[in-house]
Amino acid sequence: SAATLYRYFPHLRAIVAELARRRETRLLELAEAALPPSDGRPLAPSLGPLVEALCARSREDRRARRAVLAEVPQAWNRAVTDEVDAALVMLAERHLAERPDGREGASARVAVAALRHGLESAIVTRPELLEDPRFGEELRALLARYLLQREAWG
Repeated sequence: SAATLYRYFPHLRAIVAELARRRETRLLELAEAALPPSDGRPLAPSLGPLVEALCARSREDRRARRAVLAEVPQAWNRAVTDEVDAALVMLAERHLAERPDGREGASARVAVAALRHGLESAIVTRPELLEDPRFGEELRALLARYLLQREAWG
């Protein structure tokens, strides 16, 4: 019941923040599991499993996630989202350290933002995309083109 919830949480904002924290923590766990340690192995083979894990997670909780994205002020969740995005950027930076122009941080931030926006946009406006394997393939290709093509780094 609602009364029971408010025994543990002082207000609706706290409930939503906890839901966001749990979801974002799970997203980070999936990313950490999909990306290999930065030990010289190439990043490209990990992008497919990473995107598939994130798409699968988005399919699993899309109704709750859509409600949070579409109905709740994003400022309520900004702290936890920023924290997880920073951790995701650090994961990506480990694999981009050899980038010759020293812009691995900027590249990682853009890649994380693009991936987050792609998934969240699908959840809110086109949830059927999450069922289409081509959507995940396009996200993976986008990341690969952006992060891995050295010609574009100059």
